[in-house]
Amino acid sequence: MSHENEVEQLNIAICDDEENIRIYIRKLIQKQETFCKITEFSSGKELLEFQDETNAEEIDILFLDISM
Repeated sequence: MSHENEVEQLNIAICDDEENIRIYIRKLIQKQETFCKITEFSSGKELLEFQDETNAEEIDILFLDISM
């Protein structure tokens, strides 16, 4: 059975200590009408804790603030 027409969900994470930046990036992504799940984190610690708790869940794309 072929699965060529199935759309895979992208798991996107946004990690930034400024909420307005996270909101802006999320809105830009949502405008693309891509089938994705967006998870937001306000610190690197939150992101790492999430990864530890849900190690089965993979992040496909990570938007990371490098000057937190």
